[in-house]
Amino acid sequence: AGQVLGENKRLVIRIDSRYFRPCEVDTLLGDSKKARDKLGWSPKISLENLIKSMIKFDLNEAKKELERKDKLAKEKIENLKKSGELIDGKLVTETLRWSEKRQKFYSCGTRGESIIENEQRLCIANCYYQSKTNGAADFTLTGVYTIVRKSQKCPPTFRSFKESELRELGANWY
Repeated sequence: AGQVLGENKRLVIRIDSRYFRPCEVDTLLGDSKKARDKLGWSPKISLENLIKSMIKFDLNEAKKELERKDKLAKEKIENLKKSGELIDGKLVTETLRWSEKRQKFYSCGTRGESIIENEQRLCIANCYYQSKTNGAADFTLTGVYTIVRKSQKCPPTFRSFKESELRELGANWY
């Protein structure tokens, strides 16, 4: 409540902390019984339909956000191509390269995995392909980076491979 005081005609507001409420309320509960009984009120939308409507809205918003991000990612790729920075096999970020053939970003590396075949150990690397410079891989392909004797271990390496440095392992390789 405010009131005019003195000749200055200043408005003075008094604050009563009893009426404060927390900024974050963990649980809000309502009871429409009084409105139903005294006013004859009844809801026009059932709780089930309200929940369906809210979920539908949230899914639409999420879809719009994904479409917006995909559009930005495609624009970024086009801008990188126009500027000449998007070259097949060249590092685009610290860990990602560009695949001209697949039109995707990729990262190839190994964890020391191998396959024994015809008395040889095939040392393999996995390539993870993705549409954007951030996000999850769309698919993975596996290739051979070197072949050693069956009795040998694969040479340890922490380098990032170009997909062209790996030999085919499987029908869908480079």
